[in-house]
Amino acid sequence: MSVELKKLLSLDKAPKIIFIYGAEEFIIEQSLNKILNKFYPNRSTDYNFNKFHSDELDLINVLDYCNSYSMLSEENVVLLKDFEKYFKGRRKKNDPKLTSLLNYINDPSETTVFVITCLDEDLVKGKAKVNAEPYKTLIQKSYSIPIPVVYSNSYNSWVSNEFRSRNKSISEKGIYLILSQTQQNLRDIYNQIDKIDAYFSNSNEIPDDEIVSLIGQSRDFNVFELQKAVSRKNIHSSLEISQSILKSSDDSIMIIAILFTFFKNLLKFYEVSGKSMNKYELAKAVGVNPYFLDDYSYAAKQYHYNEVENILIYLCDYDRILKTSSPNSLVLMTELLTKIIGAK
Repeated sequence: MSVELKKLLSLDKAPKIIFIYGAEEFIIEQSLNKILNKFYPNRSTDYNFNKFHSDELDLINVLDYCNSYSMLSEENVVLLKDFEKYFKGRRKKNDPKLTSLLNYINDPSETTVFVITCLDEDLVKGKAKVNAEPYKTLIQKSYSIPIPVVYSNSYNSWVSNEFRSRNKSISEKGIYLILSQTQQNLRDIYNQIDKIDAYFSNSNEIPDDEIVSLIGQSRDFNVFELQKAVSRKNIHSSLEISQSILKSSDDSIMIIAILFTFFKNLLKFYEVSGKSMNKYELAKAVGVNPYFLDDYSYAAKQYHYNEVENILIYLCDYDRILKTSSPNSLVLMTELLTKIIGAK
């Protein structure tokens, strides 16, 4: 949770204009829900709560709602989502929509709370748009909550912090197991966290073995063990584990994605492993969880740089085959792993 959001949630009354903007749609929605739950828990039955998307209503009409006076309560609430769609492309010098909006921002209604969400990565990257209207005035005059990009090499800490906010602890291996079984986006990761949190509602510590069972794989035959076997060029274990996984569910595309990430990170490992770094600095430079550095250390001794380049080509080729045809996954994975471990 950002500092700005924490501060806002500590207030007794909502500011007149709240602007939530940035690069991560999921976190924008999550922040919005926290704000609404804090200040407007009964919004579903509140006659004075008005929610609009930018493609539903012209901006001038939205501002009319903001300027309207509530007859049934002291406060009128207007939520506007997808604000970025109003000011795409070039604008006229004297755009009446822009003028009306700036006038409202500078002199908002005393009886309205105007909440705006905007999905625009440029606004949190310090680009010129921050100094262009209406964003310049909106950021200056509203209670602004910027949502920066969460890069994939920060997912480990994001998952750890999410569990910490729920008064739960999880190991580095546990975090990896969660990330290995989700699409690489925050919404899917959060949904997996929610499932695990609900399952361990009466426990403050999340055990690794239980995570493996919960995400649908066995203790000995899971993607974590597969990566370990491949890193050590153990063809027997690699085939045994992959076949066990695929017999329970067709996760062949997921396996390829994980192996592709592993070998791509191995190229980074080659570049930085000779530098003077401790375990955590090295893991950060490679973009992996420190718990799994051993896999990269073993793989760096087993695979030459040119082998890894060929392996990445194999993985791309087999990924395309799986996505464009209906092959036998067990046969295809056996063939792929044999090529990887015997790559030259």
